[in-house]
Amino acid sequence: MQWIKTFLPAVITAAVCCISSCNKSKTSTLKIQLHPQYGTRNFALGAYNTDPSGKYVQFNNFQFYLSHIYLTGANNTKVKVTDISFFDLSNPATLTLTVPNVEGSFSGITFYCGVDSFMDTISPISTTGPSGLEQGAPYMFWSMLLYQFENVGGKWDTMQVANMRNALLYNVGGFTCLYKQVSLASSFVVNPGATVTKTLNLDIEKLFYNGSTQTLNIATQGYTSCDTVAANGGSPSQLVIAQQFATNFAGAFSLQ
Repeated sequence: MQWIKTFLPAVITAAVCCISSCNKSKTSTLKIQLHPQYGTRNFALGAYNTDPSGKYVQFNNFQFYLSHIYLTGANNTKVKVTDISFFDLSNPATLTLTVPNVEGSFSGITFYCGVDSFMDTISPISTTGPSGLEQGAPYMFWSMLLYQFENVGGKWDTMQVANMRNALLYNVGGFTCLYKQVSLASSFVVNPGATVTKTLNLDIEKLFYNGSTQTLNIATQGYTSCDTVAANGGSPSQLVIAQQFATNFAGAFSLQ
């Protein structure tokens, strides 16, 4: 009994200290903030952008899914951020990913642009699918091809006029060849108790240009809709445009 009186308080105190220490080690937070830009300039929906050829480009909607987002940790280990996330440039609330209780040294991030073949079979109103799919409904969901990976619309012209004369539309998704992986290197450390913000840059000019080299011509390749491709039994020219768009989109990200 004397042993219990002597040592039990010490054991309890040690346990409480251990629990407290463990809890403190899990208060760190990583935030991944999407930052859209057009070349070296900040990007905003509805704003005029001038491309390297002198054309004026304006976007009125820009939405997309990223899936299987992982941090790359020590010894190439993977730390999951989320299975799926929907981004809408008109809604600031969708542009930040918050990862609680994560700490350590990391060398970068990996993700896929779009929705994988399993998630592409799940209705956005399903209660069994991963959280995040439903955020894109109904405008990211086709009855025939299920999910759009990227939904981008706008206008362009050779002059900066109030009503631009030429439409831009890229409804991309539904085909596995359009599901692209991205790996970005950037070393950072999240210490216990710290809040760290990393910026995921999206350079929208790179959807059309690689430096001064044009890779997608808005004058001749300004439209593709993959649901039309499927409905028509295949439209090679539209699918080619969709493939180039998906490749360019995956190459437009960088991590700071």
